Amino acid sequence: MKSLTNKIKYIYDEYLIFFILLFGILTSFSYVFPILNVNNTEGYIYRGVLLGLICFLFVIGLFLYKKNPSKKLIISCSAYLVSGILSIFIAPLTKNVSIDGFHYFLAALQIVINILSIFIYIWLMKDYSFSKKSITISCLIMITFGLFLTIYSYIAQWQSIIDTFTKEYGWNYDVTSIFQDKTTYGFMLLMCSLFSIILTLNTKKYWLYILPIFFLANMFISRNKTSILCLCFLLLCLLIYHLVHSFKKYKVIWIVCLSTAFGIILLFSLLTAFKVGPFDKFNYYITQVIFNDASVVMQDRLSRWSNVFKSTDNAFLNIFGAGERISSAVLAVPTGDSVYINTYATGGIIKCLLYILLIVLVMQYNIKNTNGGWNKFLVISFELVLLIGGFFEDDLLFGFSHTALLGGLFFYCAPKLLEISNN
Repeated sequence: MKSLTNKIKYIYDEYLIFFILLFGILTSFSYVFPILNVNNTEGYIYRGVLLGLICFLFVIGLFLYKKNPSKKLIISCSAYLVSGILSIFIAPLTKNVSIDGFHYFLAALQIVINILSIFIYIWLMKDYSFSKKSITISCLIMITFGLFLTIYSYIAQWQSIIDTFTKEYGWNYDVTSIFQDKTTYGFMLLMCSLFSIILTLNTKKYWLYILPIFFLANMFISRNKTSILCLCFLLLCLLIYHLVHSFKKYKVIWIVCLSTAFGIILLFSLLTAFKVGPFDKFNYYITQVIFNDASVVMQDRLSRWSNVFKSTDNAFLNIFGAGERISSAVLAVPTGDSVYINTYATGGIIKCLLYILLIVLVMQYNIKNTNGGWNKFLVISFELVLLIGGFFEDDLLFGFSHTALLGGLFFYCAPKLLEISNN
C-alpha cells in the first residue's frame, strides 16, 4: 500500500502542472464551440465533467498531503461561505427579484467552486514543488499552443487582418483565431507569452524573448488592450531586471542596443505621426483603430461600473453583495468586465476584504520564499500583471474558468515556476 501511495504521489508531483494546463485549455473550448457555451445544457454538462475531474484531483491531493490548513484560511473561507449564502437568499428580496431554483443552485455551486480553488492554490499547492522537467515541458506545450493559435488566425482570418489595417472602421474586423471573441484569444496569447518568458529565464537562452514579442505583435493584431497592457508592463519590468543584473558586465552592448532601439522607435513614431508614405496606414491604425476603440470601450466600462455602484443602493447589498451568479439579475445591470467590480457586486465589502486579505497573504508568502532581492522584484512583476489584468477580466484569480486556472497558476506559484523559490 505504501509503495502504491508513493507511485501515485510521484505521478501527482510530476504531472499536476500538466493537468492544470489541460483543464485551463479545455475550459477555454467553451469559447471555441458554441455548443459548449454555458448557456446550453451541453455546456453545463461539459463544465460539470471538468469540475468533477478537478475535484477528484483535489481529493487525491488531500489524501497524499495530509496537512492541516491555517486558521486564517479556515476563518476566511468560513466567513465567505456564510456571507455568500446570506447574499444569494436575501439580496433578491431587497430588490423584489424572483430567482428560480436552478440559478440558486448555480449560485451555491459557485461559492463552493471559489472555496475549492482557494484551498487548492493557497493550501494544497503552498508546499508543492514543480520539477524542472515538468516546467520546461509545460512551457513548450503552451508555446506550441500559442503558435498554433497565431498560425490558424493567419490562415483562417487573413482577410480580417488585412481589413483591420486597411479598411475604414477597422475595429469592426475582429481577429479571434479559433475562439469566438478576441478577449479569450488575447488572454491565451498572454498566458503563452508568460510561459515563453518563464522558459527564457529558466534556460537563460535570451534569444527566446522573440517569442513574447511575437505574441505581443499578434495581440496588437487582435486589439486586446488588456493583454497588450499586461505584457508591455511585464517586458518593461524584465528590461529593468536585466539592466540591473548585467549592465556593468555588458555596458557597451546595452548602450548600443538601447540607443538603436530608441532610434528605431523614434523614427517609426515620427514617420507614423507625419503619415510618411505607407506609414499613413499605421497612423490610422494606431490613432483610430487602437486608441479610438480603446477610448470607446473604456467609457463603456466606466459607465457599467458606475451603474453597479448606483444599483447597490442599500446597506445589505453594500456589505454582503447581490450573490454569486445572480448579481446581474438582482441589480439589473451587467456586473462583469472586472474581477474587482464583480467581487464587490457579488459579495460586497466582506468578499472584497477577504479577497484583499488572501491576495496579500499570497504575495507575502511568495516574496518571503523567494531567493534574492531582485528575484523578489521579478515575482512581484508577474503577480502585478495578473492584478492589472483583473481590472478588465471578471474571473482571474479564483474559480475554475480558463482565466482563473491559468492566471491563478502564475499568481500563486510564480517563484516555483521561475525556479527561484527557497521553499
